[in-house]
Amino acid sequence: MKIKLSVLFLLFFTIIFAQDYTAFSDANRKLYLFNKGLVYQIETQQTKDLQIGNHYVAYGNMRNDYFVVWEGVKKQIAQGQTQFYETDNILVATYTSILKVFDHGEEKNLTAYYMNFGYGDSLVVFQDRIGGNLKYYYQDTVVEFAQVIGDYLIDPNQIGNNVFAYGDVAGNYYAFTNHKFYPLMSSNVKPTFAAGLNVIAYNHPINNTFNVFKDGEIIELDYQAALAYAAGDNFVYYKDQSETEYVYFEGEKLDLGYGLEEVEVHDSIVTYYNSNYLNIWFKGDTYSIYNTNNIENYQVDGGIVAYLNNRGGVSAFVRGEELNITNQKVQNFWLNGNTIVLQYGPSAFGVWWNGKIINF
Repeated sequence: MKIKLSVLFLLFFTIIFAQDYTAFSDANRKLYLFNKGLVYQIETQQTKDLQIGNHYVAYGNMRNDYFVVWEGVKKQIAQGQTQFYETDNILVATYTSILKVFDHGEEKNLTAYYMNFGYGDSLVVFQDRIGGNLKYYYQDTVVEFAQVIGDYLIDPNQIGNNVFAYGDVAGNYYAFTNHKFYPLMSSNVKPTFAAGLNVIAYNHPINNTFNVFKDGEIIELDYQAALAYAAGDNFVYYKDQSETEYVYFEGEKLDLGYGLEEVEVHDSIVTYYNSNYLNIWFKGDTYSIYNTNNIENYQVDGGIVAYLNNRGGVSAFVRGEELNITNQKVQNFWLNGNTIVLQYGPSAFGVWWNGKIINF
């Protein structure tokens, strides 16, 4: 489940980062690829719609040519207005009525006429206008799994990275995982699903229980419906009827507390405020960030939380460890994956990566 990037415009540079793979354009509008400390020029024209995944860079130019650079290999995938949908692992794109995916360095046309679609890091679920049937793309395979009449609404929340929830016209609901469908329930009331990496959370509309689907099994977490819930990477956050908030992780319910504020669920992290301090839940443990007065506009990705420290520099929670990235005052910073860009001035910046700062 990938958080969408917003483009950070600097006066002289545009920079977007993802994992160890990075791209930026200089004052001459040339596009460069950063990969683990090495920089390559990949485009001489002004670019737009820059997207970065774990293995690729995708962009368009002013002539509406669209390209993907996958592990250093550049390929044009469209000529004409194209919409990109970035994830960690795959790139989804629409061009006119065509739905396509770029995966493992290969371009794959899913359909020439799509109606609706949803996607996760490794999965695309779509309705093909040819026949109107529902199909999914997963692990290099396109499979038709249901015949429907009319438009089928695909809720983005029901599509996870490796799982998705599906309901037929008769009110039967199923969970998909590993190319198999498992029955969840039959109901005339449509449930609200929250899908994560490999889990799906939902309130059962008939039994009024809060359930989680994982690895082909249904687990009843609470005998009453949850007031709020969200799914992450193999965990589920929820608030019960007493307004106590929990994380279900590795078979255990972990009590976060009561009256939490600004709770947000990310891929592998839950962030929230308690007693005016930022708290971070990560892989079964909870951490409080005390050494700063007021953390605002913090950024989260890939198990990292980056934020401005009291000196105007940047500190970060990095997968269980608090690190001081820099005490030098920054004008701005940007986190994605394993990298943090540090903007010191209009044309002065560095990149924190692999425990060190690299200046360009």
